[in-house]
Amino acid sequence: MKYEYDKLTDEDLFSLLAESQEVSQLAFSELYKRYSAKIHSYLFRTLGEKFFIKDLFQEVFVKLYQIGLKSKGKKLNNFNAYIYQTAKNICLNHFRVENRMPEIYSEYMTSITNEKERDYEEDIELVRQAVDKLPPSLKEVFILSEFEGLSYSSISEITSDTEVNVRVKIHRARKALLGIVTRMKKRRKIWQENE
Repeated sequence: MKYEYDKLTDEDLFSLLAESQEVSQLAFSELYKRYSAKIHSYLFRTLGEKFFIKDLFQEVFVKLYQIGLKSKGKKLNNFNAYIYQTAKNICLNHFRVENRMPEIYSEYMTSITNEKERDYEEDIELVRQAVDKLPPSLKEVFILSEFEGLSYSSISEITSDTEVNVRVKIHRARKALLGIVTRMKKRRKIWQENE
């Protein structure tokens, strides 16, 4: 049977991974095309510029393919949440093996508009530092919401938290970021005045 892979849902593509080798490879190629940049971005924003990101990235897609091959008749309800959960679990497993918990490194690009490019870059750096100061539970939901554009329900599935708690955490993260950035800007201004 011939499929128009680019028109199939993610969930349908995942179920095709258990089909013949040709169908499986074409379905996987389409999923990879749709999610490779997103997953790489998620790993980079979550972990920072670490040398092992490439390995973890490959592991996500290898695991996805292997699970898909074994999933005959199994239908996913939310592939988007599933692949992010897989990426999160692989990261956590990596850090368990290394006997250390992840220090989530991330950045937060904002719509700050300044007239001077230098000021804009300084503001972005302040926000990056502010996000780094958030507690890990707030960082995670913030990254998934702001950078990855995931819905509350998807984030809820990934984090095993309720949608209400996800909303609250995102709200708290935004509020905390505003306070942190404001304090950092005041310190920067005082420092510049004393130069």
